Amino acid sequence: MAADWYLDHQRHCAGHTIPSQMIAERNTDRHALNRRAQAWLRHDGTLTHPTPIGDDTFHLGDRVVAQRPDKTLTAPDDGRAHVVNGSIGTVTAIRGDRERPDLVVDFDHLGTITVPYDFIATEVGPGRGGGLTPAYAVTSYKAEGQTYDTARGLAAPGAINTEGMYVALTRGRNDLRVYSIAPADQRTEPPELPIIDDTRAATKALADTLDRWRGADIATVADPLAARTRSLSAAALSEVGQGDPTAKRARLAVETRITGHAIANPDPARAAYPRPSPEAGSHRADWDEAVARHALHRHRWPTPRTDDRVLPPLDGAELIDRRQDHAATAAALDKARSRHLASLPFDELQAQRQKAAAALDPSTADPVSLSAGVGEAEAAVERLTRDFRMARVQHVTLATMPRTAPDRIETARRAERDANIGLAEGRQNLALAQHLRAASNGEPNARAEVEVVLKRIDTAIDHKIVDAVRDP
Repeated sequence: MAADWYLDHQRHCAGHTIPSQMIAERNTDRHALNRRAQAWLRHDGTLTHPTPIGDDTFHLGDRVVAQRPDKTLTAPDDGRAHVVNGSIGTVTAIRGDRERPDLVVDFDHLGTITVPYDFIATEVGPGRGGGLTPAYAVTSYKAEGQTYDTARGLAAPGAINTEGMYVALTRGRNDLRVYSIAPADQRTEPPELPIIDDTRAATKALADTLDRWRGADIATVADPLAARTRSLSAAALSEVGQGDPTAKRARLAVETRITGHAIANPDPARAAYPRPSPEAGSHRADWDEAVARHALHRHRWPTPRTDDRVLPPLDGAELIDRRQDHAATAAALDKARSRHLASLPFDELQAQRQKAAAALDPSTADPVSLSAGVGEAEAAVERLTRDFRMARVQHVTLATMPRTAPDRIETARRAERDANIGLAEGRQNLALAQHLRAASNGEPNARAEVEVVLKRIDTAIDHKIVDAVRDP
């Protein structure tokens, strides 16, 4: 498994493939795989200056992952961003005393941070290692919820269960391999348990392991409230109370479910901005926070409909909570929109700014041009609406036809989603064009909307300046 990962690594370094990730169920297996990966990389000269810290050995050039958060380890350019559980980076320097060295790590999307010896060496849990560990192999627990382009999973009979097997089989987007080990060949380093003779082949032992139901009653034994918590967490957010600890845990579970679904399946008409989510970085973090806050706000304060029950009147405290939640949601959405604007080319951003500023200045506003802009936006919305309806009909037709190839249905679904995103963008452009025309005529509400847009564009330009200074 480690050798295959190393071949993936060589192909990636040559520019032919994307990075791969090794996944194991047990921490002992993870440590063993990380040591093998480091041995390959030391042999080819990628890693140098081995430095033992705690249970692990680190090198210059090592890829490492944090196993716990620390708010004191902040990004150099953003004091609010800090190292969290799962932050990944590359060791660029080893400093300090030889007995208690610190590591300088260039974290992805955070920047260069000096990680102290105590954070690295202090064990975070039995068998897990310290706060920083090599990242070539991770446990299935840490891999859960992640998607890698290439995944290499370890399925050790006796150690893995159906949930871990599901994680191992679903992490690779384009390339996936799962490896198993015959029971007689399983050896921990160093041995933790007596060796028991077992002559079954790897596939037979794995099948027997997965065929045995391993009861899920361990959680209820350890936590008698787990069953009630799970029952409450299946309800809607408005039906979960906030009083006792069980209700608080259930509410947290419901909120996690709501935000996770919103981020994984964003509604183009409701998301922070109607585009696919950014790949990574602070831009993606702002987008996730905006979508999550928006989804929670809609579930906390549902808007009553004419055919639905009317919400009870809000008292003073509830009204204050609602206004505060609305303000925080609006700020998160505004921040995400500003970050999105910052991804546009500067000349396009500058053109949008000049148009907005001109609409606020009657002496420079061009009514003919603004009216033409509204007409063009209306025509675009009509065209995008037709495209979306056609894509939707195509998707529904293929989904209801018998024996339709799944890839055709998925392609049609994505086409419908993209058409919906395009339609939402078109409607947003139309609303802006209408605000610009109305603002040029002196309408107060429209001028307020355009001033918000202008402020957002200025914030986006500030983001571009910061990004340019950080990465010239």
